[in-house]
Amino acid sequence: MTSKRALRRKKCGTKRAYPTDAAARSAIYQVVRAGKVTPGSLSAYRCPFCHRYHFGHGAGAGPRS
Repeated sequence: MTSKRALRRKKCGTKRAYPTDAAARSAIYQVVRAGKVTPGSLSAYRCPFCHRYHFGHGAGAGPRS
């Protein structure tokens, strides 16, 4: 059985955490503005492990087979 600490490290280990939803959305705006991703492809979400906000591609956003 995996400990909660190990799960948290696996989920949040390399992701940047933002204190608020607005801060995460601001970071998304900067990434889109820099031309690294297309608008609407990223979303902010509250992490159930660290209770802060991260952003990433939404569920099912990957390529279809």
